[in-house]
Order: sequence, then structure tokens, then C-alpha cells
Amino acid sequence: MITKIFGIILVASMAVAGIACIPFGSIVGRGPVETRNQDFSGFTKIEISSTFKVEVVRDSGYSVSVTTNENIFGYLDFSQEGDTLKIKLKDGSYTVASLKARITAPEIASLQVSGASSASLSGFTSNANLKLVASGASSIELDSIKCGDLDANVSGASKIKGSMETGNATFLVSGASNVSLSGQGRDLKVTCSGASRGSLKEFASTNAKVSFSGASNGDVSTSGRLDVTLSGASSLKYYGNATLGDVNVTGASSLNKG
Repeated sequence: MITKIFGIILVASMAVAGIACIPFGSIVGRGPVETRNQDFSGFTKIEISSTFKVEVVRDSGYSVSVTTNENIFGYLDFSQEGDTLKIKLKDGSYTVASLKARITAPEIASLQVSGASSASLSGFTSNANLKLVASGASSIELDSIKCGDLDANVSGASKIKGSMETGNATFLVSGASNVSLSGQGRDLKVTCSGASRGSLKEFASTNAKVSFSGASNGDVSTSGRLDVTLSGASSLKYYGNATLGDVNVTGASSLNKG
């Protein structure tokens, strides 16, 4: 009898604890998880927020599908402004078991993720320029991407990783963020600040210009000229047959050949 009563109390306590973990006023995902198609086309830019997990795949046609709890579909806030597709939830607090999307398109010129969202980009090969932005503890994963010039901005404990082939590549990394890439590009420019990391040893470049500050660190691989500015206890290790150009190392920072 005592064991039975204890069991009832334990179950009740767990239920109360579970309820307590849900923020007051939070919209909770309920009902079965479903996948539904959304009607959008003609976009080349994508903006993602609201903790979505999105897969973006190259295809000859356009498609957008969402997988989430049945009652959450009424809270989706998807829109298209010109060539920009925006994916998010309506303003509010949510506790959702599943919040995923899958997108196909022939070409992508820009991908932005924010608000603890994540996206993967795969199959895109072209000579067009590409812009990537990850902020607010978000991430982008790249799978064998080929593009023209690349402009990437990573901030707020976010990350970009994967493999790609680019023209000139520019990375601006801040706020304890991380870039980790393999592949190759022409001229590389990477700026890291605020305890960020640029892991580009496996990304072969023709020339490189590196600026690290605020206890940032990383590595690069280049066969041409390497210009370096390091400050605030930052460090860089370089690989390849680089010829050092302008070098400015201060504040307990270090530059070493790998």
C-alpha cells in the first residue's frame, strides 16, 4: 500500500515538474506531427528564425514543406517579399516537439539564420555570389557547395561549417562564434573577434588576410601572400607555402607556422 501511494506521489510530482518547465503563456505543440506543403516559388534568398531546423536542397523546381505539431500550423508566419522567402513563427513563446522545414530551389543567393535556428545547404553549384549570415546561436552546414565570391557573417555564438569551393571569400566572425570549412577559394579575408575561431586549415586559398582580436584563434592554409594582424592574446597557425606580407602581432598574441 505504501509503495502504491509512493508511486502515485512520484508520478504526480513528475507531472507538476513537467508543467513547471513550460513557460507561463507558452504555446505548446500538441497533436500528431504532420508535414504540409506551402505555396512559394521564385525566391533566391531565405531568412530563417524562431528555432526552425531547415534543409535547403538544390532542385530544378521550387518547394517548401513544414513538419510540426498539428496545432502549430496556425502559428506559422511564412511570407515572400520579392525574391526573399521568410520562415518564422508568429510572435510568442513556444514549446514545440518538432519544427522543421525542407526547401528546394534551383539557385540560392543568400541564406540568413537567427534565433537559435539551423540550416543545411546542399547541392548548389554555380558561379553566382553567395551571402551567408548566422546570428543568435544559430548554425549553417554546407555540403559540397560551389559559388562565386562568398560573404559570410557569423555572430552571437553561431557557427558555419562544411565544405565548399568559392571565388574570393570573406568571413566576419564575432561573439564566440566559429567557422570551420574545408575546400578551396581564391583570396581569403577572415576577421575574428571576441573569443571566436576561424578553423580554415583545410580551406586552401591563394592569398590570405587575417585579423584576430580579443582572444580569438584559428588556422589558415595559403600558397601566396599572408597578411596578419593579431591582438589581445589571439593566435594563428598557418600552413602551406605562404609568403609573409604585413605582420602586426601585439598583446601576448602568437603567429606560428604549422
